[in-house]
Amino acid sequence: MKYHGINALKDGYKEEGEVAMTEVMIKQAAIDMILSQGEKIYPYEGCGVLLRRTGQETITEVIACRNAVADKATEHFLIDPLELAEIEKESIGNEYEIAGFYHTHPDQKAVVSAEDGRFMIPGMIYAILSVYDGHPERLRFYRKDDPSDKEKETGYMGG
Repeated sequence: MKYHGINALKDGYKEEGEVAMTEVMIKQAAIDMILSQGEKIYPYEGCGVLLRRTGQETITEVIACRNAVADKATEHFLIDPLELAEIEKESIGNEYEIAGFYHTHPDQKAVVSAEDGRFMIPGMIYAILSVYDGHPERLRFYRKDDPSDKEKETGYMGG
């Protein structure tokens, strides 16, 4: 299967042979927050939550989370379930909902690893940012529609 990739730093970037699947609506400020965390936390994996207004499609907010695997994890990430529950509780009170999650891949491509794929929740959006030598390189979005499906990469539309 071929996927469509969008590089948030070079809008419209497309590799030869890639095919568009679906699109993600996301505000530029949210993209900027992901890129900023990727720079700050390198060479470790950063992670966080993507939020949108309840009932809306556009991701408008990003909340950076502590990587619970270890304070300086370089290969894995885990958002603490208690931190996630607190974010969800606060989001609902402010009329937001969790749209998905993001994490960084230090010195690795922005593709879904085998471990990433196993833990993806169907219907949620997953953003993966590759960071090489402390510089964000490529931000890609994925979604798994069904538990038995492979993940599908999505494009994004800034706003």
